[in-house]
Amino acid sequence: MNKLVGFNDDQRGALEKKRGEIWQFYDDLKKYKQAPGKDQKRKLSERFDEIFTEKTCRNLEIPFWQYLNDRLSPKNAIPPLPDLIRLHARRST
Repeated sequence: MNKLVGFNDDQRGALEKKRGEIWQFYDDLKKYKQAPGKDQKRKLSERFDEIFTEKTCRNLEIPFWQYLNDRLSPKNAIPPLPDLIRLHARRST
């Protein structure tokens, strides 16, 4: 993330926002480590998905909104991200 450079104001703003989200998440993880709780765990898990799922979908060449709609529907035609990551890793080797 630190090596990324935005080429215009919108990109620089988006990068700065994402960096802020990641650092805030990291700070909250450290707090959670000191005093774990079920509610905090659920919230951190949801925030992790919000921060990192879209990028993972892009790396796997899966349209994010298509993936999200599939996860929210009863179809579940697209496998869960951990399965897709493993499949992608096998194909890359």
